[in-house]
Amino acid sequence: MKKGFVITLDLIIAIFIVISIIILSINFLNAHSKEKDYLYLQTLGQDSLSSLNKSNVLYNTIANKTAKDLRVFVNNLPANICGAVAVYDANQSTVSVEKRECYASSDKISMYRSYVYNNSIYYIRIVLWYG
Repeated sequence: MKKGFVITLDLIIAIFIVISIIILSINFLNAHSKEKDYLYLQTLGQDSLSSLNKSNVLYNTIANKTAKDLRVFVNNLPANICGAVAVYDANQSTVSVEKRECYASSDKISMYRSYVYNNSIYYIRIVLWYG
């Protein structure tokens, strides 16, 4: 064997090892960087609470003590987002709605907003999670 052949063979093996390590590192980092974007959920929660207020869904829900409009709103959340909305008065939950066909998760974002109707304060809680 010639000396140049051995050095070339060593170089090929070294390049193969380096490329393998780089590929494994990229795969490892990609697998761990797919964490969920909770800032998106938080922004969606705040926007949803504002939309419920401005579209009179909260007014209709509290005035009629019915969850019809609230249910339509929750079921129209994006497909990969699950959610629940509850309206509370000072004593107890008045109306509560959860999106259909959603799975439970321990990673949830909760947002609250207050709403005044007929001199009574109501609290609206929206809970969002990926599902």
